[in-house]
Amino acid sequence: MERILEFLSSFEESLLLAVNGAHTPFMNIIMWQYSAKWVWVPFYVFLLVLIIRRHSWVQVCKIAVCIFLVILLTDQVCASWIRPLVARDRPSHSELGVLLHYVNGYKGGNYGFPSCHAANTGALAAFLCCVFRGKLIPAILVVWALLMGYSRMYLGVHYPSDLLVGYLVGGGIGSAIGYGWIKRRPIGRTLLHGTRLFLTYLPFR
Repeated sequence: MERILEFLSSFEESLLLAVNGAHTPFMNIIMWQYSAKWVWVPFYVFLLVLIIRRHSWVQVCKIAVCIFLVILLTDQVCASWIRPLVARDRPSHSELGVLLHYVNGYKGGNYGFPSCHAANTGALAAFLCCVFRGKLIPAILVVWALLMGYSRMYLGVHYPSDLLVGYLVGGGIGSAIGYGWIKRRPIGRTLLHGTRLFLTYLPFR
């Protein structure tokens, strides 16, 4: 078991170094902006317009409440619960940090497990996939979320496992509330169902 863990640790460090090491001035700009928050406001407005065009105002309000809950729960679970509990340093704050390339000197906070960027984008993508339930928009959302994780590795602030667990946590919460939306369950029952699913599949309980 110890050898397996050592292999996995070595593998993810090699993967991180490969992604982070493939840097160019142009990609530095792209990945820095991709990882930013406010740059995605037009994208969110575009999604909102699609939701408004396809749903009644009552449904739009319910979707907005669900999105608020998805992001709130995901962010609290990742940042306020799991991170302090696990207390795993980001690669930028570890011995590996001297080998990494940084954009604009950004190294992030001390702890990075799991990735809140991955969790939040994964949660939003999972929920909105349940709302749109087509092919094109869900595919765009999945690619968007995965590229967000790639940008975090490119910047050198997350291990691959940080992203994987972030996607599992966020995707689980988003899917649970999305399931409640599809089944038209009340918010309270949706949260209860989501909590049960999360606790059932919690990867490190």
